[in-house]
This record gives sequence, structure tokens and C-alpha cells, in this order.
Amino acid sequence: MGRIHNNEFKLEAVRIALTSGLKRRQVASDLSVGHSTLSKWIQTSRPQDLPPTADIDMAKENERLRKENRLLLEERDILKKSNGVLRVLSVITLQSPVETFFKTLKAELIWRHTWTTRQEVTQALFQYINGFYNSRRRHSALGGVSPITFKRKTA
Repeated sequence: MGRIHNNEFKLEAVRIALTSGLKRRQVASDLSVGHSTLSKWIQTSRPQDLPPTADIDMAKENERLRKENRLLLEERDILKKSNGVLRVLSVITLQSPVETFFKTLKAELIWRHTWTTRQEVTQALFQYINGFYNSRRRHSALGGVSPITFKRKTA
């Protein structure tokens, strides 16, 4: 036989279902009532028993912000792990030029900055490699001059 719930419990259950941002099945499970029972309570509730629209909108906004926060936390964890990945990459590669490149990349970019998103890291790496490392940085293989200067001299 099912439990009998008082009106106060029913009204609170309706309020939670409408403002928490959770799915109704989850709310029903959390409150140990059937999904159909909760839906029936919501349908039969009077307009003055329902929470104001502003509360419902605020609950939806809170849920959106929670999801965004979870994504940001995941991105932060990825960035924390990426530093270890760069270390592993330099250990795995046995070729001296590649090791030298990663050491320079770490010393001149990675260890000097922190980023909040993966997109920022990608953009910083792209700018460093294409904007500085490949064009303006002095290379020992070119006699200690930048590639731009070397091209000017040889052209």
C-alpha cells in the first residue's frame, strides 16, 4: 500500500520539481514517490501554489551555470594533465632536434604561462610556433640568425 503524503509535502515536491532544474523522474526518485504521482501533483496544483516564473527562470539559469562550471573544471583538469604529456613526449622522442624543440617550447612558453581553457593553449602554441619560433628566433643551424634574416642574406 502506498504512503499518504500531506499537502505540505506535495506542495514542496511540486516546487522542487519545477525549480530545481532536475528531471522529474530524478525528483520523484529522490523523494521516493512515483513519477506519475509527482506529475499528477503538478497537474492538480493551483496557480497560487506554483512558484513564481522568476524562480523557475532562475533555476534554469542555475542549471545552465552548473553545466558550464562542470565543463570548465574538465578543461582545467585537461590542462593540468597536458603539462605531463609534454614531459612524456620529450622523453619518448630520441631525436635530438625534437628534444631541443620541446625543451625550448617548455622553457620559453609552457613554464612561463598558465591558461584557463584548452583553446587558449592551442592558440598560444600556434602563435609561438608560427609567429616566433619558425620565423624570428635565432637558429644555430643558420649561423645564429633568424630565418627571415637568413633568407634576406641568401636572396
